[in-house]
Amino acid sequence: VFADQFSSSLLKPLFKRLRPCHVDEFQSWIHLPAGCGGMYGFCSSHAANSFAIAVGFYLLTKNKSAGIALILWASIISYSRIYLGAHYPLDVIVGAFVGGIGAWELFKAYERLIKKHKYRFHQRNHRGLGVDFGQNQSLNPPYTEFSPRAPESRDRKST
Repeated sequence: VFADQFSSSLLKPLFKRLRPCHVDEFQSWIHLPAGCGGMYGFCSSHAANSFAIAVGFYLLTKNKSAGIALILWASIISYSRIYLGAHYPLDVIVGAFVGGIGAWELFKAYERLIKKHKYRFHQRNHRGLGVDFGQNQSLNPPYTEFSPRAPESRDRKST
């Protein structure tokens, strides 16, 4: 969502660079099967979104083979935008950077959030199951007032 909105809502209206398919000199060379799309093309939302998915998936999973496959997939999608005449090469390059850097920044913010609130995420949920997140800690943190077995969390009936 970040990469798409940044490229479509901020950069395209800011730069107002026409797509190659809207330039009269290129009309005889370009044959887009689904039409040209919007008026402006800087930067490519297809490139930004596909690289955000690829980089974000790799950062979350650290799976190198899947990461390489997704980067290849994002590159093919990005190249197709140039091949079809919907974008100039610089549109796609900047889109790839917007997506990749955006995914990296959001991942770093996610890491800071997890580090800051590690104990909260580690506490037991409503079923009493522990959540570890790979920090190599005990799955039995101290009970809290929200824990199902904490003595203070239950209302006792008066008899």
